[in-house]
Amino acid sequence: MRNPAARYHLQPSGTTTVARALDALNFFLADVRDGLGPYLAIYLLTERKWDEASIGSVMSIAAIAGIVAQTPAAP
Repeated sequence: MRNPAARYHLQPSGTTTVARALDALNFFLADVRDGLGPYLAIYLLTERKWDEASIGSVMSIAAIAGIVAQTPAAP
């Protein structure tokens, strides 16, 4: 008897291309966020005279926005 699950495709043909593009985007965004984030905080604190609470709020909002933006696109 044939396997009934064999006729169903687990992934459409274009999904691998989209998944690879999202993986690359996530990789480079993480590099920018984690690599430049501490420098950005120090720059805002010393040069722009922001207080620590404002810097933390802005960085938290940016992280949450990134999570919300990626959630619908996650496989």
